[in-house]
Amino acid sequence: MLCREVLVMEPFKHPKRSRERGEIWGEIARNLNGLSVPKFTVRTRSVRDRLTLLLRKYKEKVRNEEQGSSMKCDEETELEMALCEIIEKEQAADLERKENTNTLTKKNENDKASAEESRLKALERLGQTKKRNADSCDEVMKPKSRRSTTEAVQILKEKVENEKEFRKEEMELKKKEQENKAAQHQMLIDQQRQNQQQYQDVMKMMAEQQQRQEQQLQNFQMLFLQQQKQQSQMLMSLLQKVMPKSS
Repeated sequence: MLCREVLVMEPFKHPKRSRERGEIWGEIARNLNGLSVPKFTVRTRSVRDRLTLLLRKYKEKVRNEEQGSSMKCDEETELEMALCEIIEKEQAADLERKENTNTLTKKNENDKASAEESRLKALERLGQTKKRNADSCDEVMKPKSRRSTTEAVQILKEKVENEKEFRKEEMELKKKEQENKAAQHQMLIDQQRQNQQQYQDVMKMMAEQQQRQEQQLQNFQMLFLQQQKQQSQMLMSLLQKVMPKSS
């Protein structure tokens, strides 16, 4: 998982001890800690140190196989193919930085050619070593077809590219999901505001209606009192007219 993350994130694209490179190592550590299976609890430095140890052991193994001291019949593992890919990409990135900064001298060009030649020879010797090991194992095991180192590295490259594409699609999906959540949250806020405004409008309308009803009631009471007063006055006037006649 560590080598896959390194191949996907490619920290070697940036110079050593640079801030960008450190940030990528930190992101690799966070990605590993975020996995549920297998479970990791690592820090930035421990991740970097672990990869350094794996690369040192792999280079030592390659040197031993080039010298013909290794007689194992095992095929190159996925981890070893990933480490080989990391070494090649880091070397290519270092050379590209030198070319971009116009510091690639004739010696560096010779070193580049020599390094490429050494890599090709190492791969050729590695293939020959594996062939000798396979021949030595023919007496105790059936011969089996093996993929060449180039084919294995190509398969690993395709796997890394697929993981990059998957990681890109995953990030796009997460981005869209966050945008949808933000839109839904904003829609909910707008709906709440609308409901609150409607509630305030209803309460205002009810208050105005109640005020009108109270005003109508007051007017009715005043009219009723006026009518009673007029009736009393009329009754008193009538009584005043009737009283003298009866006497």
